[in-house]
Order: sequence, then structure tokens, then C-alpha cells
Amino acid sequence: MALLKEEIKEIVDKGIIDWETGLKIKEHFENKPENDFNKILVFFSILGALLVGLGIILIFAHNWDSLSRTIKTGIAFLPLLTSQALAAYTKLKKNHSKSWVELSSVLLLLSIGAAIALIGQIYQLPGDTRSFLLAWIVLGLPIVYLMPSSAVSILLLLGLTSVGGEHRLHSAAVGNYVSIEVLGLYTILVLYYLCLIKRAPRSLFTLWHHFIVPIVGLLLLLRSGFGFQQLNAIIYLLALGLIFNIGSLAFFRSNRLRENPYRILGTLGTVIILFVFSFHAIWEHWSSRSATSISFTNNYILFLLLLGWIGTLIYLYRKRDFEFNPIQLTPLLFIPMPFSGSLATAMGMGISNVLLIVIGLYYFWKGQKTGRLTTLNFGMVILAALIVIRFFEMDLSFISRGLCFVVIGLAFFAANYLLIKNSKKSTQ
Repeated sequence: MALLKEEIKEIVDKGIIDWETGLKIKEHFENKPENDFNKILVFFSILGALLVGLGIILIFAHNWDSLSRTIKTGIAFLPLLTSQALAAYTKLKKNHSKSWVELSSVLLLLSIGAAIALIGQIYQLPGDTRSFLLAWIVLGLPIVYLMPSSAVSILLLLGLTSVGGEHRLHSAAVGNYVSIEVLGLYTILVLYYLCLIKRAPRSLFTLWHHFIVPIVGLLLLLRSGFGFQQLNAIIYLLALGLIFNIGSLAFFRSNRLRENPYRILGTLGTVIILFVFSFHAIWEHWSSRSATSISFTNNYILFLLLLGWIGTLIYLYRKRDFEFNPIQLTPLLFIPMPFSGSLATAMGMGISNVLLIVIGLYYFWKGQKTGRLTTLNFGMVILAALIVIRFFEMDLSFISRGLCFVVIGLAFFAANYLLIKNSKKSTQ
């Protein structure tokens, strides 16, 4: 790409094409999807770098105990210096090759981790797994921006889930569930992801980031050591609502559904949580807990998610991109729950069941309107699952339950048959 920019600049300087045409050519090649050969080459370059790095570590580990401390220290820094030299060469001479950039970047990241671990072991330095991972991620961050390397960005995001999982709080009554350092590192990597979207919106690495960034964000919430209480349930719903709103932006909505993980995660996550909320047992568990376990003052995560959710809704509305979907408004209905006292159980179960019916009917109607079988069947699955769950909670005979399944199955066949029939008529 660097060579392409130089060639375009040279052509523009010679007056063969004007500056505006050169800019359009540059944008065309930047947004052009990567061909299959380049994707395979980059993938196996990263895989090769991982295998080489692990192989070197195993070779040194074989005779490690018999070496002196000085030799061990030299060995610890040798892969680091070698990979730094390779990264410098790549930056200066091979910057246009994506496979070279990713290979050298991954090797450098692995050598940093190996150097930290080896020096800590050689000199018996104090520390735990979490501090080691944090140091590794912090030292690896410059690679993401300097090379720049999308593979390293993905590896660091995955590493953050382990750091978040190591962070355990002694009391669920305290807020601040995700530590400041983890949230800061995640934010820095998200900023690179935003730059990647702007620089190469259709690349394979951008597509991988579309999936990994929201999943890591959810995992950090789930693995940060706090209990599943009413306030935290609102946090989950706000996070999923924010993810769904992001997937509703024009950039993502124009993609196919499989290329819009935000929409998929927001929808499925919200529906699953609503099914959990529709059971009486979860609300009984919450009502038995002391009200003092709910703390708003220290919970900055709640306020950040609330601001993000409200901000994206306002943005969609002002851009006239707002298309009503009951999932977008789900968090709003659960915010009053912690203040409902003895009414929380009845309200929570009632709202959950009504929302599931509304969401199911919405997707059933939307599937019929757009002629999409996937959307229609998703709505029917929600409605059918809700009916089956409620039937199993009731004391009914096997014949009654069997008839229920037969009716639901016939409804599926009828709805799909009618939709296919109507779509054939419209094409004639």
C-alpha cells in the first residue's frame, strides 16, 4: 500500500491525472477486499510465527537448569533483540507486505512475554499471573500502533479476558467491577479498532475485530468477579443494548447479518437474559438479598454503559436511522427494578414474559414483511420456547404437552409454507 501511494503521488505530480482522481484510486485500493491468497498467506505467517516462538522456548527449556545465570539472561534477551531487529527491517523495507508485518509483530510480542517470564524466573522476582499478563500487554501495545499489527491487537484483546478473570473482588456490594487498568487497556485497543475501520473497513482483520471486540467486552463484564444481582443484570442489558445500537448504525446495517456481530450478539444476548428473568427462582434469590448490596455510587461501569446506550439511541434518532426494535428499549424497562422493593419479582417476571412475546411477534412480523425465513423462524422460536417453558412449569399431562408440541410444529410448517408461497407469487 505504501508503494501504491508513492506511485499515485508520482503520477499526480507528472500531471497524468488530477489530485481528486488519484485520491479516488487510493481509496478504491484501500477498501478493496483482500484476495484469498493474501488471506491465506497472512494466516499462515501468523501461525508460523507462533510455532517458531514456541519452538525456540521449548529448545531452550530442555537444557535450562544446566546453564549459568549470565547465559540464561543472554538467552532471555536474544529472541527479543532478534525480533526487534526483524520488526525494524520489516518497518523499513517490507512495510507494504501484510504477511511480513504480522509475522514480525507476533514474533516480537511472543519474545516480550518470553523475556518477562524468563527474567522473572532467573532472578526470582515476585509477582503473580495477573501482573505478568498486564506487563506483557502494556509492553505489547506499542506494536499495535507502530507496526501497525492487527494480529497483535487480537492477541492482546484475548489476553485481556484472562486479566479480567484474575481480578476478583471480595464483596459483590462494591462497584468498580472492571479494574481501571483493564478498562484503560481495552479502550486503547478499541481506539486502534476504530482506526482500522477507517483505514481498511472491508479487510479480514477488521471483520475479526467486529466479532472479538464486543465479545471481549462482554467477557470482561462476566469474568470480573461480581454476582448476578439486580443492578448487575441491568449492566448486562445496557451492554447488550449498546452493542445492538452499534450494530444498527448505517455502517453495520448495510452489511449482511453474518458480518454484523453486534446485531447478533445484542439480539441473542438480550433474549437469553430475558428468558432467565422469566423464571421465578432468580427473582426469589434477589429478593432474599439485602438491599444494601446494591451500590450506584462506585459503579462507573453502569454509568458509562448508560451514557453509551442513551448516546447511541440519540445519534440514531438524529441521523434518522432509528428503526423501532423492542430490544433497543429493553434496558429502560428494567432500570426501575432495584427500586421496586417487594414488587420487583412480579414486575420483573411480567416484563420479561411480555417483552419476549413482543420480540417474538416483532421478528415474526418482520420476517413476513421482508420475506426472510430466518427472521420469521427466529420470532417463532422465541414464542415457541416461551410457550414450552411455561407449559413445563404447569402441572399438565403428557398428552397436553404432546398436543402443545404438535400445534407448535404445525404452526412452524404453516408459517414457512405461506411465506414461501407468497414470495413465489411476488416473483412471478
